[in-house]
Amino acid sequence: MKRFLRTLLCLGIITIFGIKGAEVVYADIGDHVNITKYEIENVWGYHYKNGEMWGYVNLPYRYADGKLVYCIEPDIRITTNDYITYDFKRSGYSEETRKQMELVSYYGYKYDGHDSLKYYIATQDLLWRFFGYTDDIRWTTGGEYGEEIDISVEKNEILNLINKHNVLPDFNNSINEVNVNESIELVDNNYVLNNYDLEYEGDIEVIKDDNRLIITPKKQGEYIINFIHKKNYDTNTYLYDNFNTSTQSLAIFGAPELINGSIKIISNKIEVDFSKRDEETKEIIMDLGNKIKIKNLDDNTYTDIYEFNDGKLSLSLREGNYLIEEVSSSYSYSINEGLEFTISKDDTYKEIDFFNKKVKCEITIFSISGDIKLDSDYEIYDLEGNLIHKGRTTNGEERIQLEYGSYIIKEISVPNGYKLNENEINLEVNDKSCASRVTFNNDKVIMPVTSKESSLVYFIIIILDIVGYAFVKKNS
Repeated sequence: MKRFLRTLLCLGIITIFGIKGAEVVYADIGDHVNITKYEIENVWGYHYKNGEMWGYVNLPYRYADGKLVYCIEPDIRITTNDYITYDFKRSGYSEETRKQMELVSYYGYKYDGHDSLKYYIATQDLLWRFFGYTDDIRWTTGGEYGEEIDISVEKNEILNLINKHNVLPDFNNSINEVNVNESIELVDNNYVLNNYDLEYEGDIEVIKDDNRLIITPKKQGEYIINFIHKKNYDTNTYLYDNFNTSTQSLAIFGAPELINGSIKIISNKIEVDFSKRDEETKEIIMDLGNKIKIKNLDDNTYTDIYEFNDGKLSLSLREGNYLIEEVSSSYSYSINEGLEFTISKDDTYKEIDFFNKKVKCEITIFSISGDIKLDSDYEIYDLEGNLIHKGRTTNGEERIQLEYGSYIIKEISVPNGYKLNENEINLEVNDKSCASRVTFNNDKVIMPVTSKESSLVYFIIIILDIVGYAFVKKNS
C-alpha cells in the first residue's frame, strides 16, 4: 500500500511539472539530506509474526543533518544514505498515527531522565508497534537466542507519561488566597507537575519540589502562575525516503500538541501583629482578659472579638482604615478609648502597640495617737519585698495612689514621746478597696513620776551622810 502511494505521489509530480529530471521531482518534495549512523554494539531486534521470526535488525543511532531519526519499517533494508525530506501529510499515514508517534518520541529517548540506551531501544520498539508491528519484538545482545535486553520498565514509564499527557496538576484553575509573606503549599495528587515549567510575574516566590508547589507572595496583588508543558525540542514531524531507491523510510518527530494550565493567587491581606503594653513601662501586659474588636472605617463593619494571648495577637487584614475598640481589659488596667490605624497597598507587614493605663486607687495613710495626729514615716512593699513607696504623714495623714495589687505597709519612725507601731498591715488594692484608709495607732511613751515627799526624804538622807562622813573624818 505504501509503495503504491509513493508511486502515485511521483506520478502526480511528473504529470504537473513534466519529466525534468530527478532534481525537479526531489525539489518539489523536499530537500536532500545525508543519513549518517553510529553503530551500537550487540543490540539486535527480532520481529515475529504468527510465532515465526519475520525479520531482524542491528539497531544503530541514525541522524539526518545531526538530528536523531527513527526507523519506521523494520523489515525493509536501508540501501542508501541519500534521502529526501517530505511532509508527513503526504505520507499516507493518518493524523492519529502521527500524534501517537509524536507522543512516543516526545516521552521516549532524551526526555528528562530518559538518556540511557534502554530508553532509546524502548522508544524504537514502541514506534514500530504503533506503526502496525503488533506481534512480538525481542531485543537481545546478539543473535536470536542471545541474552534478552529487558526494556519493560522503560516502556511502561513512556506509556505512563503518554497516558497522562493531557492531565494537568489537580490544582489547575484553582484560586488561592494567601497573606503577603506567608506560604501556601499545593500538592499535585496527579503527579504530573514535573511535566510542566512555570511562568509567572511579579513579587512572588514559587518553589517546585517534586509534586509540590510552595508559593509565597511578597506584595499585595493578584498573580497568575502558568503551567507550560515542557517542550523538549523544537522541530516538525518529517519523513525521509528516496523515491528512486527501494529503502526503508525514516522519520523525525516534532513535539505533540501540548496543553497548558494556570492558577490564580490572591494576596490582598497582610499579617498585623498587635502587642498589649503598659502605657507607663511599655512592657507587654501578660494578664488574661484583654479583648478587642476591629472596626473597618471604610464600610463600618466589625471583625469578631479577639483575645490577646500573653499580650500578643495576630490578624490578617486587607488594605483599609481601621479602629481598634477594646471590649475588656485585665482587672488592673483601664479600658483604652481606641486606636486608629491604616493598611496601605504597599504594606507587607505591620506591628501595632496597643497601650493601657494601670488602674490606681487613692489610699489614705493615717498616723495617730488617740486624738493627736502625728507626722510619721512609713514604707510600702510588694509581696516580693520590693520597696514600692516611701512616705510621710503630715498632720497625721497622707493620700497616695496605688495600682491594683497586694502590699505590705510598715511604719518606720514616729515623733519623740510616741511608740512605733511595729505591726505590718497587709493591703489588697482592687476595685472594692479603692479609697481605703490605713491607720497606724501609736501609744504615748510613759515617764516615771516622783512626789515632793520622796524628794525631801532623799535630801535629808544625803545631808546626814555628809555630816556622818565629816564626823568620822575628824575623830580618826
